[in-house]
Amino acid sequence: MSHEAFDFINYTFIFFLVISIVLFLIVTFFSKHFKLINWVTVVVISFIFVVVSMLDLIVLGYAADEINLEMYENSYLFIAIVLLSVVNIVISYRKR
Repeated sequence: MSHEAFDFINYTFIFFLVISIVLFLIVTFFSKHFKLINWVTVVVISFIFVVVSMLDLIVLGYAADEINLEMYENSYLFIAIVLLSVVNIVISYRKR
């Protein structure tokens, strides 16, 4: 397995992180302008991001273990995605 595959998984983590930040900005500042963003959609989007990121991290761990790589930055990206998802859910629930 080449190192390019690890870069593609890293891009998915960064994509989920950017979308989570955009969702955070929408939920906190622009919730009146976006009527489709309610508590249920925030929960569903956050759940999908956490589950897909968790599965990516597990697969990345198995692959990195096979070729003896240390990939810490993806773990930090996963933690950031989980924290942003929880914050988005809490803020959208409180604004409901």
